[in-house]
Amino acid sequence: MSQFKHYAPVSDKQLGFYIDSSRCSGCKACQVACKDKNNLEPGRRFRRVYEINGGNFIPTGPGWRQQ
Repeated sequence: MSQFKHYAPVSDKQLGFYIDSSRCSGCKACQVACKDKNNLEPGRRFRRVYEINGGNFIPTGPGWRQQ
């Protein structure tokens, strides 16, 4: 049995976010902060960080989608 309290997901929606990777140090503090905000137990990953270079992106409401 886990010593950590489990919480229900905040939303069914899958969200993304854009960052300026030229300002990223690779520390993954954004992953830690997201995990903390969403009350996830150790071992679970809520946010994975991928780097995408190039391509065409189109606005889709509040976000962007790759063509």
